[in-house]
Amino acid sequence: MSQGISPDSVRVTGRALQPDEFIDRTSSVFSGPEDVVFHSSLNGNYEAVSPTGVMTGYGAARSYEGCRVPVFTNEVKYAQLLLDGKDGSTSVTNDGALFLDGSHVCYPSVDGVGDYDQTVEFFCKLSYLGELSGLVRVNNNPSQPDGAPMWAIYANENKNRVIRFRCSMITNGYPNAERYLVSTVPSSMLTDDQWHHVAATFEYEEEHDREKISLYIDGEMEWSGTLAGKFSPLSGRHCVAAGVTVRENGNTKGIIDEIRITRGVLTPDRFLCRYRRPRGTVLIFR
Repeated sequence: MSQGISPDSVRVTGRALQPDEFIDRTSSVFSGPEDVVFHSSLNGNYEAVSPTGVMTGYGAARSYEGCRVPVFTNEVKYAQLLLDGKDGSTSVTNDGALFLDGSHVCYPSVDGVGDYDQTVEFFCKLSYLGELSGLVRVNNNPSQPDGAPMWAIYANENKNRVIRFRCSMITNGYPNAERYLVSTVPSSMLTDDQWHHVAATFEYEEEHDREKISLYIDGEMEWSGTLAGKFSPLSGRHCVAAGVTVRENGNTKGIIDEIRITRGVLTPDRFLCRYRRPRGTVLIFR
C-alpha cells in the first residue's frame, strides 16, 4: 500500500448499490426511511437533516444555578448505526452525542412535522430526570423551545416519577387546552446510567377520534395509552427540542443521541436500534 494512504469504512455488499446508497459522509446522515422528516445525529455540532436540507440548531443553558451550555461527547452507544433504507439498509458511523445537564438543544422552524401519524426515536444514557425534566418535544411555535408542544415526552412532577406526554389536542372539531397522558413506565428504567433506545409512536384512530401513544424501550413495547381527539398543530413549522425543562430542579442529566422523527407508525424491526447487520452486506470493516 502506498505511503500516506489510509483507507477507512470499507464495505462489500451482495447487491449493486445506487449512488445515493454509497458511504458518503456528506449525505449518509439522511439515509433512513423515505418518510424521515427530521434527524439530528449530534456528531459534534447542532446540524440536523430534513427533506428540505440541512438545518442548524442551537444550544442554550437554563438560567438556573449549575446549568451549562450543552457539550458534545464521543461516548456513543453504537459505533455503527444501521439505517433502514428503501431498497435495503445502509450503515453510517455514529461519531458523537450530546451531553445535557439542565440545558437544551433546539432546532427552530422544522418543516413537515405536522398533523399525521409519526414515530420519534432517540438513544439516551441518563443519570437523572427531575421534575418536568424534558427528553424530546415538538413545539407548535417554530422558534420557542419551551412553548406549547404538539407533543412532549418528559418526566412526571412527583417523587414517583414516570414518563408522561403533554399534547395539544383537537376534540369534537375544536382546539382545546393541552392534555396530559401519564404512562406506567417509571423514569428509573432510563436513569440507570446505561444506554437505552427510546421510541414513541403517535397514531390517530379515526373511528374512536383519539390518539394512541405507545412507548418502546430497547425495542420492546412497555406501555400504550390514548387521548381523546387528535393532535392540534398550530403552525406550518415547528420547533424540535431536547432536554427542555421548566423547573429549577428538573434537570435532565445524561447523554442523548440520534433523534429521528418519521412519518407513520414504525414497527420495532425498523427502529434505529436493530441488532442485525444491514441486508445485503457481506463484509463491513471500519
